Amino acid sequence: MHERAKPGTFVRKAVGRAYMERAKYATAIAQLQIALSGQANDAETLHALGLARMHLGRLEEAAVALEGAYATGTRLGVPVVAAYALGNL
Repeated sequence: MHERAKPGTFVRKAVGRAYMERAKYATAIAQLQIALSGQANDAETLHALGLARMHLGRLEEAAVALEGAYATGTRLGVPVVAAYALGNL
């Protein structure tokens, strides 16, 4: 059973991903963390958070988020991508 996301979670995730596309990783991390506060076990958000942290050289924190994405695996394909990213840390 999936947990129900709090209002605004999807918007924060979308904003975080938009900041990532613009290489504004610190701002992306802030938005993605807010999204996770509304839905803690979202593999897609954990994956994005891990990648943003990786871009900033925060490798240990990136690994935690990517491992969470892999373990949660709520979306098809996310565990594979997270495992690939973990292999590149």
